[in-house]
Amino acid sequence: MIPKQNQIEKILIVPHFEDFNDEKLQKFYDDKRFEIVDVREEPEKVIKKLSSASFILSSSLHGLVISDSYKIPNALYNISDNMRFFKYDDYYSATNREKLVVDDFINLLDDLIIESV
Repeated sequence: MIPKQNQIEKILIVPHFEDFNDEKLQKFYDDKRFEIVDVREEPEKVIKKLSSASFILSSSLHGLVISDSYKIPNALYNISDNMRFFKYDDYYSATNREKLVVDDFINLLDDLIIESV
C-alpha cells in the first residue's frame, strides 16, 4: 500500500474519466479550495494525491474506494446527471455505508462540506 501523504486543505474532485471534460467542472478550476484530479494519470500519482485530501468528491468508484481505504471523508458527486447508480449502490451496501450524493450545487458544497474543511 502507498503510505498516506501529508494532508492538504483542499477538496479533491475525482471525476470519472467520462466526466473529466464536463463543463460543470469549470467553476472549480479558479477556486483555490478545490483541485480536480485526472484519473488517467499514473495510478501511483493519483493514489498519492487522493491520500493527501481532506475531503473527496468523486464520480469515479475507484476514487471512493481509495478514499475509503485511507479513511478520507467523501461523497459521490453526480457530475453528469447520467450516472448509473447500481455499482455505487452495490459498493455502499457491501461496505455498510450510507450513500451521500452531492449534485451540482455549489451552495450545497459551501454549506455542508467547505465549512468542515
